[in-house]
Amino acid sequence: CSSDLEVQAPPRSPSSRKRRSPCGVRAMLRLYTGAVLAATLLSWVRGQDHCQDCRLPGDTSGALLLQRASSMQQGRLQAEEVEQDLVGQECYNFLDGVASDEGRGVGGDITGGLVLTDCKSACNGNAQCNSFVFCPQYDGCWMKDRAFTGGEATLAQADCKTYFKTPCDTGTTSSTTLSSTATTTTRSSTSTSGVDVVFQPVDGGTDRACRGSSARDNSATYYTAFTGVTSLDSCMQKCKAEAACTGIEYSANGRCEVWVRPAGIQASVRVVGYTCLAYGQATSTTAVVTPMPFEPVDGGTDRACRGSTASDNSAAYYKLFTGIASQDGCILKCVNEPACKGIEYRASGRCEVWVRPGGIQASVPVAGFTCLSYGQPGATTGSPTTSQSTSATTAPATTTAETSTTTSTSTATSTTALSCAEFALWPNVDNGVTCQQCTALVLTAPYGGRCDDYCASFNHICVSAAEEVNEDCEVKERKRCDEEVADTSDMLCTCQQDRTLPPPTVPPSSGVSVKVVSYNLYWWNAFGQNPYKGEQVCDNIRDALKPDVMGVQECDNPGLITSRTGYLRASKFDGGQGVMISPALFTVGESGSRDLQATGKWGPRYVTWSQLTHNPSGRTFWIFNTHWCVHSGNGQTCSADKRYTGARNMLDVIRERAGDAPVLITGDFNAAMSEAGPQHFLQNGFSLAVSSWVDGIFYSSQHWRVSKVWTGDAAGSDHRPVIAELDFK
Repeated sequence: CSSDLEVQAPPRSPSSRKRRSPCGVRAMLRLYTGAVLAATLLSWVRGQDHCQDCRLPGDTSGALLLQRASSMQQGRLQAEEVEQDLVGQECYNFLDGVASDEGRGVGGDITGGLVLTDCKSACNGNAQCNSFVFCPQYDGCWMKDRAFTGGEATLAQADCKTYFKTPCDTGTTSSTTLSSTATTTTRSSTSTSGVDVVFQPVDGGTDRACRGSSARDNSATYYTAFTGVTSLDSCMQKCKAEAACTGIEYSANGRCEVWVRPAGIQASVRVVGYTCLAYGQATSTTAVVTPMPFEPVDGGTDRACRGSTASDNSAAYYKLFTGIASQDGCILKCVNEPACKGIEYRASGRCEVWVRPGGIQASVPVAGFTCLSYGQPGATTGSPTTSQSTSATTAPATTTAETSTTTSTSTATSTTALSCAEFALWPNVDNGVTCQQCTALVLTAPYGGRCDDYCASFNHICVSAAEEVNEDCEVKERKRCDEEVADTSDMLCTCQQDRTLPPPTVPPSSGVSVKVVSYNLYWWNAFGQNPYKGEQVCDNIRDALKPDVMGVQECDNPGLITSRTGYLRASKFDGGQGVMISPALFTVGESGSRDLQATGKWGPRYVTWSQLTHNPSGRTFWIFNTHWCVHSGNGQTCSADKRYTGARNMLDVIRERAGDAPVLITGDFNAAMSEAGPQHFLQNGFSLAVSSWVDGIFYSSQHWRVSKVWTGDAAGSDHRPVIAELDFK
């Protein structure tokens, strides 16, 4: 039944990735948790809870308080985990990117649902840790042994930065005064220069959560979070002790964010129970920010959210939370997620925070669910039978009119509706990102970065071109249609149907589909130091991913994977990587491996391959798997140039072995997809099906068509697997 589609296993407890504390520390933590719980219950009794309606249907207030207390104990009620540094305060600074020489990993790496303080706590609790790499985009941090001073060379990789321990500034400042009224809070202190530094309320201050440049800009790198802070003034004192402080966000539950964003706090959103104050900013208050609306999708009630169509429900579209006691709590999760596009909530406590770049565009009737879009102008559909998202799948072409005003960074408003083919017919759309007004995020490589060539490839005319901000529909820089969008792997193209040419049609399908997975298994940690993680990885492969064919990296014993999952080795395993298959589906032909002559710190790097015949259809293809270098050391240098050398050598092997046959490429490339190595594939007959962080799946463009792509759960690994369903043409 439809409701069964919404039932998923709860996410792993964050405690599964935390280091165990000594007995004495655990005892202190229990006392601390009890104190926080008691204070939280007291604040609820006084009416300080975040929710607007504190009763569940059929529940009593006492039972609800106990239910929320239980949720609080399990760390599931608040948007951030309750943590306290019980072993002494450590101070940190950071580099502008990732250190060229990161040092040696010391274990204790964590992924999933992180804020910066999670990483600091992990490093504080690791005697060997002097620094760590934090990547908000990839939701992970990696502990290192190298100490830094702040002037070291760096490499640019996504939004990753190296953070390092540094001596704390123990200097004191002069006397302060504090005054407050019912509506404003102002604190001033006299600096050594004699200039008053003042706390000023942002958008009124009360019931406001701080944001960066806009209401959606809430990167965890903007602040340091503290918990157990007993008062607003104590939070102010923490700000004053931080030389880079630009403001604070404080909640009565004891959470204190000390903001260090160089440009300060420039926006806020309404969140009951929070206070946002700017500190020492020339413009200490922002213009009043109208909170972005939560709007019902197709009426909202008894609706489950979907992507572009009623059948589009990839698990990659949302972050799942369980044990959320109210719809208001689910809304709070959304507000605290910068990429949130809306929520799906069920009274059982299931909360989906949707982060699909294209937002929520459809819904289906499922009793007991509520679907709300967030900050999507015109995103709510009409009735389920007349909504644009439904009709778009049944008509050969769609006509789209812009229904909302635009800001300086949004797609251009047009007073004339554009007519274009449905997005299912648009080629090389990057990760399924489509926008309003006949615009999509598409790959640059096959078209030389030009939108006019892209649109012409499927009988359309280019209307506008742009570079996007961050894998989304937000415009960073506009371009002419005939101007190259350079130094990026994707671009925003707006295309209109050329009515002098026939419209594009769906090519006939062979009906043969292959499910491909690329997965780094994190062997040294998950199967060496922490065997329970290895069990999680194997369970993930067997029960969740269920690939037809899989390229694995960091796999030192493929026989162990076979014994636990049933998947068979289909290639040589060199450099800890190779190909595995579902035995009933394929017959293995030729297989082999070759050194790519691109050695890094950890030894030679290889390409491994297998020729596979799909037994049900008789179709044959080749799959090539690899794991490129990441670190320099042991007399070897690893760099983008070294990986590019590996890519060129790998492509030579592919051409030599496979010729013009269908090919799949899987791997951990230890590179952004915009780097020269991955781009070499895109410039030589391959397309990118899916990527996440440094992992990706490529396919020979003339042989395959992408049916569906998504990113899976990392389980016990430090990499999330990438998955693609590909159809033979």
